[in-house]
Amino acid sequence: MPRSRPRQRSRCASAGYFNNLFVGFVGSRPEKRPDGKQRLYIAAIAVLAAYRGLGLGSQLMQSVVDAAKTDETVTELYLHVHTSNTRAVTFYERLGFENVGVIAGYYAAAGLTPPDCVLLRMCLDGAEPTVDLAHGGMGAPARDDEDEATA
Repeated sequence: MPRSRPRQRSRCASAGYFNNLFVGFVGSRPEKRPDGKQRLYIAAIAVLAAYRGLGLGSQLMQSVVDAAKTDETVTELYLHVHTSNTRAVTFYERLGFENVGVIAGYYAAAGLTPPDCVLLRMCLDGAEPTVDLAHGGMGAPARDDEDEATA
């Protein structure tokens, strides 16, 4: 049977290969939390249609979660999913992400119909969440040292 595997390329991206053919990726970016720790925003994941259903998407996401768990500064992961993509919502919930709720109008500027998204998050090691519906699903803003000096 052909082998599939993710290859960690950096802390923020993993590439998926099937028999040495690039077939998918996951991309993320670190963000500063208000407590000085990091959260990781999962910006994109894709697997070519012909290679879906083989577990590569799960492996790619698990590689990001595992990398986050080994970095003591990362305490939270989050992402957005279009509300019509119920299969993706179920996929992330199965991986341990919490469904926080729907953000109305999140994709309005992109012209998607409906323009709403589901916010999903995963807190590591009992960390308090900073990503919630109150902040539009973007995470509570981190306070810069400059802001603290003038507050």
